[in-house]
Amino acid sequence: MLLRISGQNVKISSDFKAYVAQKATSLAKYYHNLDDVTVTLRRGTNGSAIARIIASGKKRHRFVAQETADNAYGSINRATRDLERNSSRAKSRRNRKHTPKPAVAYGITVG
Repeated sequence: MLLRISGQNVKISSDFKAYVAQKATSLAKYYHNLDDVTVTLRRGTNGSAIARIIASGKKRHRFVAQETADNAYGSINRATRDLERNSSRAKSRRNRKHTPKPAVAYGITVG
């Protein structure tokens, strides 16, 4: 998985990059087809931190989350929680479409 971390008018420390890398790699357990994760951090007008995470996967699956918090760690936590929820919801929708229907739905009795 390719991980890109950038800041717009913000310096990003190596500790923060390690924290973001840990959070981004945890997204793979919710949706295993992720290929590319882009994290952008910037400051809002009132001094708040705005984190935007774009996770792209195979077959044009794309998940985007943008969250605002008082500090950078809080905005990353909120954005990853949002992506976890969205990706697990998409995965369950996909699995629900491809499950076979029971024999009772076709009027077949087993036994």
